[in-house]
Amino acid sequence: MPGPERRAGPVQRERDASQGRWTMLGGTNHPHAGEPQTAPWGGKALLWTGIPGRPDSAAYQSYLIAHAVGHDGRIHIAWAFNANNPQCWDVNDLGYAVSADKGETWCGADGRPFDRLPMTDTNYDVVVHDMNNVWYQIPFVHVGKDGRPCVSAKNDTQHVAQWWRPVGGKWVMSNMGSGSYRVLADGYGRVYTFGWDDKLYMTTDSGATFTSIPATGRSGNVIPDYDYLYSTANIRYVNFANASAKQVYTITFPGRVWKTAAQARPESLRFDGRAGGRDVGSVTALAWDLDFCFENGTLYVYSAAGRPSERWTRPGVAAVF
Repeated sequence: MPGPERRAGPVQRERDASQGRWTMLGGTNHPHAGEPQTAPWGGKALLWTGIPGRPDSAAYQSYLIAHAVGHDGRIHIAWAFNANNPQCWDVNDLGYAVSADKGETWCGADGRPFDRLPMTDTNYDVVVHDMNNVWYQIPFVHVGKDGRPCVSAKNDTQHVAQWWRPVGGKWVMSNMGSGSYRVLADGYGRVYTFGWDDKLYMTTDSGATFTSIPATGRSGNVIPDYDYLYSTANIRYVNFANASAKQVYTITFPGRVWKTAAQARPESLRFDGRAGGRDVGSVTALAWDLDFCFENGTLYVYSAAGRPSERWTRPGVAAVF
């Protein structure tokens, strides 16, 4: 799960392995680009949000940043800032941007490019701007099966977890109705969040709808095992019932491995007309929905439910199973 960036000037860097150095990303269109303290990184910054409408302000407010990388290689970021007090943990504004070239250039969810970097409070993709509500600390950003983003945050005014997804060029909110800030995302379209009612909520459509799963433990009383999720696609967490008692719980999701004869390893898979899946290299590594591998003339596909009716492709070769 992405964590907050707390340093005074959040930065993003790309590793240049061939040269053995780091390259600063961003731009110099901010008031402190020419000052000596910014010289080591060329004065570049990715985000700069001072007092709204005043990019020359010395107040640096975008200190709560989350990121996620989709399986298409795009980098998604979401951040928060407060229009009144840069030190306040409760924020009024949430922003979003995505990069398809490892952070060199950025755009909004609708594809609108931000030609001048850094992004500022007058030049970004506005997820929410609401002076009548405050959201607690950092937003979360997730990637759905279709590669589209969703952003979530806990509304401290209404005490609910809220989710936004881009629809028709603007961000649309979906209310979960149960406040939560323990969020897990597997990177393949499934996002989990613990509610206040001994239930785990799961969304596969970027927060448009949720399925509730019985769970022992409420948000704020649980610590999820993120490594376990990433390695097994199942949920494991510690529940602290009180100061002296704790218990480990595991939620296992059913799934099946389907197989079909194939002449060669596919370079990619298409599921119901959409690109998806990942080549995991071995049958034992199949864990997430749409994982696949090829061994000894057999193509194996992991399906969370039902027989897959998908297409795998390779230049000059196509098969449906």
